[in-house]
Amino acid sequence: MIEDDACFVISPIGAPESSTRERADHVLEFVIEDALEGFDYTAIRADHIAEPGMITNDVIEYIVESPLVIADLTGRNANVFYELAIRHAYEKPTIQIVEEDEDIPFDLAPTRTIHFDHSDVESVSNAKSQIADQIESINDETESFENPITIAENIRDLKQSSDPEARSMAELMENISDLRNQVKSIEDILKQPEKVLPPEYMDSIFDSVENEEIRDIDALVIGMEDINEQIISVSGDIDESSNALERVEDLAEEQEEYIRELKLMLTDIKSSRDIDAGLKDFM
Repeated sequence: MIEDDACFVISPIGAPESSTRERADHVLEFVIEDALEGFDYTAIRADHIAEPGMITNDVIEYIVESPLVIADLTGRNANVFYELAIRHAYEKPTIQIVEEDEDIPFDLAPTRTIHFDHSDVESVSNAKSQIADQIESINDETESFENPITIAENIRDLKQSSDPEARSMAELMENISDLRNQVKSIEDILKQPEKVLPPEYMDSIFDSVENEEIRDIDALVIGMEDINEQIISVSGDIDESSNALERVEDLAEEQEEYIRELKLMLTDIKSSRDIDAGLKDFM
């Protein structure tokens, strides 16, 4: 039988003395356990009841029956996401945390997640405060437990409704979900600009910089601005999602800023290469 005060911690654990285990222990002690002080919860992790990496019946029982679960999504560990999916299926209180600057898979991105840097004291303190705030909301029963499974079920129920307005709402929710997909794809590209400008294309740009005037780079900037305008115009067909569209426009502006920075970088590279060539000639 699961203890009434159990807070099960879903986390990447790793082998003893590994960097993963060291980080997991630090997060458990200095973030999660500290955040649970003042509440009637006791943290327990899978390796406390089973071999690390083993999803036993006992582990599943804790996942399903614990009054609270805290899931650390850092590192995209397969066991973590499997255990989190089980918890989601039971629609029970869950708090998600992840290391700062780590991407979250798209399906989980809409779910509120606490980002933190476990090596930064101020960041850890903020994370503990946010965990405490979510626990208070859960205890007061003011926290909703929406997750990808519950959202999908809600859309299914609306689509099967005899009420035309409910079916329209389901269609709108699906459109917003599709738009969210598009925004996420754009964000991923902006975070990895090499996908927009692959190495072989960059090499051709460098050759142009070496052999022609910088005005060629101006043409590149204009071309990228046209792409940004196309992104905005395509997304603009979905009137119901104005907030999301504003985010797309922001992303397009960020891309323009990136291209401007690229222009300056290429100018510096050209100057640097000219200097290197001059030194070689001199020697």
